Amino acid sequence: IFKKYLNIECITETQKSIFNEKEQKCLFISGTAGSGKTVLLLAKIIDLVLNDKTDRKIVLFVPENNVKYYEKVLNAALGSGVNIVKPELELELEQTIQDVVDQIEEEEKRKRPTATLR
Repeated sequence: IFKKYLNIECITETQKSIFNEKEQKCLFISGTAGSGKTVLLLAKIIDLVLNDKTDRKIVLFVPENNVKYYEKVLNAALGSGVNIVKPELELELEQTIQDVVDQIEEEEKRKRPTATLR
């Protein structure tokens, strides 16, 4: 995945370990600029979409100035299967990740067309 989709020839043992982690539902990755956080994140997303056939949503928080880069890489790797939703959220620092996921799901429900069966 790193080479094929991200043009990365080699990764560190730490990056390999994080990438191969299967038990954690939520990972917090920190590091200095240029340490490979973005590459690792994109590789993990591509891996999950291509290889994990469970019905899962991937929620990704990125600075607004990086959105186009993420879209470009994910669309190139995953094609039309990528559905990038940019909800208009007012985020508070106290919100948990689950609160934000719930808020996104509610927004998606409001946007879906509905039909009433009689």
